[in-house]
Amino acid sequence: MNGMTAAVMRIQNALDRRQKIVVYGDYDADGVTSTAVLYMYLKNKGAIVDYYIPDRVDEGYGINTDALDRIKENGAALVITVDTGISAVSEVSYAKAICLDVIVTDHHECKGEVPDCVAVVNPKQSGCGYPFSELAGVGVVFKLICAIEGAVSSDLIKTYSPLVCLGTIADVAPLTDENRAFAILGLKYFLKSENKGISALIECSGLKDKSINSGNISFTLAPRINAAGRLGNADKSVELFICNDNEKAKTIAAALDENNSQRQHLQQQIFEEAVCLIENKCLYKNKVIVAASENWHHGVIGIVSSKITEKYTRPSMLICISDGVGKGSGRSIKPFNMFEALSENSRYLEKFGGNCLAAGITINAENIDDFSKSI
Repeated sequence: MNGMTAAVMRIQNALDRRQKIVVYGDYDADGVTSTAVLYMYLKNKGAIVDYYIPDRVDEGYGINTDALDRIKENGAALVITVDTGISAVSEVSYAKAICLDVIVTDHHECKGEVPDCVAVVNPKQSGCGYPFSELAGVGVVFKLICAIEGAVSSDLIKTYSPLVCLGTIADVAPLTDENRAFAILGLKYFLKSENKGISALIECSGLKDKSINSGNISFTLAPRINAAGRLGNADKSVELFICNDNEKAKTIAAALDENNSQRQHLQQQIFEEAVCLIENKCLYKNKVIVAASENWHHGVIGIVSSKITEKYTRPSMLICISDGVGKGSGRSIKPFNMFEALSENSRYLEKFGGNCLAAGITINAENIDDFSKSI
C-alpha cells in the first residue's frame, strides 16, 4: 500500500526516541474502533500515546487547527489520523508549520490534492497498487499494525479482529475480499474477546450468551457506539474499548445505551419534521432531495438522511443551519455517486468529503438554494 513503508519507519522512529504520538480519529463507529485499535497496539508497544477525537457539535468533522495547537502544546511530535485526514490539505500544512509530523491513514475518496505529510496511507489514492480499495478505516489501521509487526500474526487477529469486524460492518463497507475475512474472523472471536468493553457492550445490549452475527453488529451494537459521537463527544466510546476495568466498562456501556435512547427519540422527531418539509415543498419531485432547517441536530441528520433516501428512493442531503452556516449529511442510492456530485458542485461548498454513498458538507446558508438546484 502506498505510503506504508514511510509510515512504519516514522512510527518506529517515534517509538525508539520515546516521542509522544497522538491518534486523531473520527467520531463514528469506524473512527472509534480505528482509534481504539491503534491506541491499544501502540500502548502495548510501550509508546507514549494519547488520542483525540473532535467534538461533532463544537468542532465538526476532521482535523482542525485549534486541535493541532492543543496537541502540539501537550508535547506530541507525531499525529496519526485514522478514518479521516485525506481532505485536510490546509490543516496538515498547518501542522507542518508548527513542526508537528502527520501520518494520514484513511479510506475515503481522495480529491485531486492529498496532504503533504510524512505518509498518506489510503488504498483509494491515485497510483496505489493495493489490490483491494474498499477497506474501512479500521481495516487500513489493521494493515498498518501488521506492517509494523512485519506479519499478520494469530495474536493480532485474535486481539483486534473483533473491533476491526465491528468498525467494518458498522461503516457499511462491502463484505467482500479482505472485508469478508475481517467479518468472519471478528465474528469468530467476538464472544471470546478479552476486551472488557466488548463484553460490557454485549451484556448491556441483551446479547449475552447469544451468537453474534453481522445483523447484531449493524443494528444493535454499532448504534450504541455511534450514539456518543452523534450527540457530542465520542471519547466515551473509545474509553469503553481501551479500559481494563470491568465495572468501568459496564458503567460506560450503560451510558452509551442511554445516549442511544436519546438519539432514537431525536431521530424520529427530525424524520417527521423532514418528511413534513419535503411533502409541503414537493421536494420529493427533485432528483436529489435537499432539505434544511435551523432546528435539526447535526449528529443525527445522517441517519435521517438514510431514512429519507429509503422512503423516497432519491439521494438526499439534510442540512442543519446555525449562525448562517449549514452542516449537511447525505446518503445516496447506488447509481448516483454522491462524492462525484459534490465535486461537480464544490463551488457552492466550503468543505465536503465522503464516498459514493455517504458524504458530508459545510455550506454557507445563502448558497443552499443554488446548491439544491444545481445538484
